[in-house]
Amino acid sequence: LLRPIDNLRVLCSCPDSMKRQLTDLSKEALDWDIDPPTAAAKSEGDGAYLRVSRQIRGKVDSFMDELMRCALVNLVMDKEDGDFD
Repeated sequence: LLRPIDNLRVLCSCPDSMKRQLTDLSKEALDWDIDPPTAAAKSEGDGAYLRVSRQIRGKVDSFMDELMRCALVNLVMDKEDGDFD
């Protein structure tokens, strides 16, 4: 259940070739479907960039919450197994 994280990279609107290179080097990759702000910026203005930043922040926060839950479950399991000092 434990998922160690040593790097977290968030790529926005990068070419598939760059994504492929990074995912080939990674143990795990998550692809979040968030539309880039560039097209929406014409109608929304700078608010589009703020909106997208908040969407990315929400995804990162959810991911970190999931990691914390996994870590807590592992601690409880270790304690029940007597592996916890």
